[in-house]
Amino acid sequence: SMGDQASTAAPPSTTTTACVLTVEPSEILLADNKIAWCTLRNTHPCKMAYKIKTTAPTKYAVRPVSGQLEPSAHVDVEIKCSDMPAPSDLFQIESAPITSPDFEWANAAPGSIMRVTRAVRMKPQTPGEVFADLNELSRQLVQVSKLNVDLMQKVDSATKEMAGKQAECVRLAEALADKNAQLERASAMATKRAAVTRNRAVVVGAVLAALLTLTVEFLLHLRRA
Repeated sequence: SMGDQASTAAPPSTTTTACVLTVEPSEILLADNKIAWCTLRNTHPCKMAYKIKTTAPTKYAVRPVSGQLEPSAHVDVEIKCSDMPAPSDLFQIESAPITSPDFEWANAAPGSIMRVTRAVRMKPQTPGEVFADLNELSRQLVQVSKLNVDLMQKVDSATKEMAGKQAECVRLAEALADKNAQLERASAMATKRAAVTRNRAVVVGAVLAALLTLTVEFLLHLRRA
Protein backbone atom coordinates (compact mmCIF):
# COMPACT_ATOMS: atom_id res chain seq x y z
CA SER A 1 0.00 0.00 0.00
CA MET A 2 1.27 3.48 -0.86
CA GLY A 3 -0.01 4.93 2.41
CA ASP A 4 -3.13 5.99 4.20
CA GLN A 5 -6.00 6.80 1.88
CA ALA A 6 -7.76 10.10 2.31
CA SER A 7 -11.50 9.94 2.84
CA THR A 8 -14.03 11.47 0.47
CA ALA A 9 -14.14 15.24 0.53
CA ALA A 10 -17.23 17.07 1.72
CA PRO A 11 -18.64 20.19 0.04
CA PRO A 12 -16.63 23.36 0.91
CA SER A 13 -17.82 25.19 3.98
CA THR A 14 -19.24 28.69 3.63
CA THR A 15 -18.44 29.53 7.26
CA THR A 16 -15.96 32.38 7.62
CA THR A 17 -13.42 32.48 10.42
CA ALA A 18 -9.79 33.40 10.78
CA CYS A 19 -8.93 30.11 12.53
CA VAL A 20 -7.84 28.10 9.46
CA LEU A 21 -4.59 26.35 8.56
CA THR A 22 -2.38 27.80 5.86
CA VAL A 23 -2.01 25.34 2.99
CA GLU A 24 0.92 25.69 0.57
CA PRO A 25 1.10 25.66 -2.41
CA SER A 26 -2.13 26.95 -3.96
CA GLU A 27 -2.64 23.68 -5.90
CA ILE A 28 -1.42 20.09 -5.67
CA LEU A 29 1.23 19.60 -8.37
CA LEU A 30 2.20 15.99 -9.11
CA ALA A 31 5.74 15.42 -10.33
CA ASP A 32 6.62 12.90 -13.05
CA ASN A 33 6.67 10.15 -10.41
CA LYS A 34 3.09 11.16 -9.48
CA ILE A 35 4.11 12.34 -6.01
CA ALA A 36 3.27 15.77 -4.64
CA TRP A 37 3.98 17.58 -1.40
CA CYS A 38 2.01 20.24 0.43
CA THR A 39 2.66 22.02 3.71
CA LEU A 40 0.12 22.73 6.44
CA ARG A 41 1.03 25.61 8.79
CA ASN A 42 -0.62 26.59 12.05
CA THR A 43 -0.27 30.36 12.29
CA HIS A 44 -2.67 30.63 15.23
CA PRO A 45 -1.99 30.75 18.97
CA CYS A 46 -4.11 27.64 19.60
CA LYS A 47 -3.43 23.98 18.84
CA MET A 48 -5.14 22.82 15.61
CA ALA A 49 -6.42 19.45 14.42
CA TYR A 50 -6.49 18.59 10.72
CA LYS A 51 -7.57 15.82 8.36
CA ILE A 52 -7.30 15.55 4.60
CA LYS A 53 -10.04 14.36 2.26
CA THR A 54 -10.23 13.88 -1.50
CA THR A 55 -12.90 13.37 -4.14
CA ALA A 56 -10.98 10.29 -5.38
CA PRO A 57 -9.95 8.33 -2.26
CA THR A 58 -9.15 5.12 -4.19
CA LYS A 59 -6.67 6.96 -6.43
CA TYR A 60 -4.69 8.92 -3.87
CA ALA A 61 -2.68 7.95 -0.81
CA VAL A 62 -1.89 10.64 1.77
CA ARG A 63 0.71 10.54 4.55
CA PRO A 64 -0.10 11.78 7.14
CA VAL A 65 -3.82 11.90 6.50
CA SER A 66 -4.64 13.54 9.83
CA GLY A 67 -2.99 14.92 12.96
CA GLN A 68 -2.53 17.90 15.24
CA LEU A 69 -0.34 20.99 14.97
CA GLU A 70 1.00 23.09 17.81
CA PRO A 71 1.05 26.87 17.36
CA SER A 72 3.65 27.96 14.73
CA ALA A 73 4.21 24.29 13.76
CA HIS A 74 3.91 22.83 10.28
CA VAL A 75 3.74 19.41 8.63
CA ASP A 76 4.78 18.28 5.15
CA VAL A 77 2.17 16.02 3.57
CA GLU A 78 3.07 13.48 0.90
CA ILE A 79 0.43 12.71 -1.74
CA LYS A 80 0.83 9.75 -4.10
CA CYS A 81 -1.36 9.14 -7.13
CA SER A 82 -1.85 5.65 -8.59
CA ASP A 83 -3.25 6.98 -11.87
CA MET A 84 -3.42 10.18 -13.89
CA PRO A 85 -5.19 13.05 -12.12
CA ALA A 86 -8.60 14.10 -13.43
CA PRO A 87 -9.83 17.72 -13.67
CA SER A 88 -12.52 16.87 -11.12
CA ASP A 89 -10.00 15.62 -8.52
CA LEU A 90 -9.93 17.85 -5.44
CA PHE A 91 -8.33 17.80 -2.01
CA GLN A 92 -9.97 19.30 1.03
CA ILE A 93 -8.06 20.08 4.21
CA GLU A 94 -10.33 20.34 7.24
CA SER A 95 -9.05 22.04 10.38
CA ALA A 96 -10.49 22.93 13.74
CA PRO A 97 -9.11 24.45 16.96
CA ILE A 98 -8.54 22.00 19.81
CA THR A 99 -10.40 23.55 22.73
CA SER A 100 -10.24 20.59 25.14
CA PRO A 101 -7.92 17.61 25.82
CA ASP A 102 -10.66 15.16 24.78
CA PHE A 103 -11.20 16.77 21.36
CA GLU A 104 -13.14 14.64 18.88
CA TRP A 105 -14.13 15.59 15.34
CA ALA A 106 -17.62 14.30 15.93
CA ASN A 107 -18.05 16.73 18.84
CA ALA A 108 -16.56 19.77 17.09
CA ALA A 109 -18.96 22.63 16.55
CA PRO A 110 -19.86 22.89 12.84
CA GLY A 111 -18.86 26.53 12.76
CA SER A 112 -15.38 25.75 14.07
CA ILE A 113 -14.44 23.39 11.24
CA MET A 114 -12.67 25.18 8.40
CA ARG A 115 -12.08 23.72 4.94
CA VAL A 116 -9.47 24.61 2.33
CA THR A 117 -9.84 23.13 -1.14
CA ARG A 118 -6.98 22.43 -3.54
CA ALA A 119 -7.10 21.21 -7.13
CA VAL A 120 -4.62 18.61 -8.30
CA ARG A 121 -2.81 18.29 -11.63
CA MET A 122 0.50 17.25 -13.14
CA LYS A 123 3.31 19.72 -12.61
CA PRO A 124 4.10 21.54 -15.89
CA GLN A 125 7.63 21.26 -17.17
CA THR A 126 9.90 24.27 -17.06
CA PRO A 127 11.69 25.35 -20.28
CA GLY A 128 14.89 23.94 -18.81
CA GLU A 129 13.23 20.58 -18.17
CA VAL A 130 11.78 20.54 -21.69
CA PHE A 131 15.23 21.34 -23.10
CA ALA A 132 16.80 18.60 -20.96
CA ASP A 133 14.16 16.11 -22.16
CA LEU A 134 14.83 17.09 -25.78
CA ASN A 135 18.56 16.64 -25.24
CA GLU A 136 17.97 13.23 -23.69
CA LEU A 137 15.67 12.28 -26.56
CA SER A 138 18.29 13.41 -29.07
CA ARG A 139 20.94 11.38 -27.25
CA GLN A 140 18.72 8.30 -27.32
CA LEU A 141 18.00 8.82 -31.04
CA VAL A 142 21.75 8.99 -31.73
CA GLN A 143 22.24 5.77 -29.77
CA VAL A 144 19.40 4.11 -31.66
CA SER A 145 20.92 5.24 -34.96
CA LYS A 146 24.30 3.81 -33.97
CA LEU A 147 22.69 0.57 -32.89
CA ASN A 148 20.80 0.45 -36.19
CA VAL A 149 24.05 0.92 -38.15
CA ASP A 150 25.75 -1.78 -36.06
CA LEU A 151 22.80 -4.08 -36.59
CA MET A 152 22.81 -3.52 -40.36
CA GLN A 153 26.55 -4.22 -40.46
CA LYS A 154 26.05 -7.42 -38.50
CA VAL A 155 23.16 -8.44 -40.75
CA ASP A 156 25.30 -7.76 -43.84
CA SER A 157 28.19 -9.74 -42.37
CA ALA A 158 25.87 -12.59 -41.40
CA THR A 159 24.32 -12.57 -44.90
CA LYS A 160 27.75 -12.80 -46.51
CA GLU A 161 28.79 -15.55 -44.12
CA MET A 162 25.57 -17.44 -44.84
CA ALA A 163 26.15 -17.09 -48.58
CA GLY A 164 29.65 -18.49 -48.10
CA LYS A 165 28.27 -21.38 -46.04
CA GLN A 166 25.67 -22.09 -48.69
CA ALA A 167 28.34 -22.12 -51.42
CA GLU A 168 30.43 -24.49 -49.28
CA CYS A 169 27.40 -26.74 -48.81
CA VAL A 170 26.82 -26.80 -52.57
CA ARG A 171 30.48 -27.67 -53.15
CA LEU A 172 30.37 -30.46 -50.57
CA ALA A 173 27.12 -31.78 -52.05
CA GLU A 174 28.68 -31.86 -55.52
CA ALA A 175 31.79 -33.60 -54.13
CA LEU A 176 29.59 -36.13 -52.34
CA ALA A 177 27.62 -36.79 -55.51
CA ASP A 178 30.90 -37.32 -57.40
CA LYS A 179 32.12 -39.73 -54.70
CA ASN A 180 28.85 -41.64 -54.88
CA ALA A 181 29.19 -41.92 -58.66
CA GLN A 182 32.76 -43.19 -58.26
CA LEU A 183 31.60 -45.74 -55.69
CA GLU A 184 28.81 -46.88 -57.99
CA ARG A 185 31.28 -47.30 -60.87
CA ALA A 186 33.74 -49.14 -58.64
CA SER A 187 30.97 -51.35 -57.35
CA ALA A 188 29.85 -52.16 -60.89
CA MET A 189 33.44 -52.98 -61.92
CA ALA A 190 33.92 -55.16 -58.85
CA THR A 191 30.69 -57.00 -59.60
CA LYS A 192 31.80 -57.53 -63.21
CA ARG A 193 35.23 -58.78 -62.14
CA ALA A 194 33.65 -61.15 -59.64
CA ALA A 195 31.44 -62.57 -62.39
CA VAL A 196 34.45 -63.06 -64.68
CA THR A 197 36.37 -64.74 -61.86
CA ARG A 198 33.46 -67.08 -61.21
CA ASN A 199 33.23 -67.97 -64.89
CA ARG A 200 36.96 -68.65 -65.06
CA ALA A 201 36.73 -70.84 -61.98
CA VAL A 202 33.92 -72.83 -63.60
CA VAL A 203 35.95 -73.30 -66.81
CA VAL A 204 39.09 -74.31 -64.90
CA GLY A 205 37.05 -76.71 -62.81
CA ALA A 206 35.54 -78.29 -65.95
CA VAL A 207 38.97 -78.64 -67.58
CA LEU A 208 40.44 -80.24 -64.46
CA ALA A 209 37.50 -82.65 -64.25
CA ALA A 210 37.96 -83.60 -67.90
CA LEU A 211 41.70 -84.14 -67.41
CA LEU A 212 41.03 -86.27 -64.36
CA THR A 213 38.56 -88.39 -66.30
CA LEU A 214 41.01 -88.90 -69.15
CA THR A 215 43.78 -89.75 -66.70
CA VAL A 216 41.66 -92.38 -64.98
CA GLU A 217 40.60 -93.93 -68.30
CA PHE A 218 44.22 -94.00 -69.47
CA LEU A 219 45.36 -95.76 -66.32
CA LEU A 220 42.57 -98.34 -66.61
CA HIS A 221 43.53 -98.95 -70.21
CA LEU A 222 47.15 -99.49 -69.25
CA ARG A 223 46.13 -101.99 -66.54
CA ARG A 224 44.07 -104.04 -68.94
CA ALA A 225 46.85 -104.07 -71.49
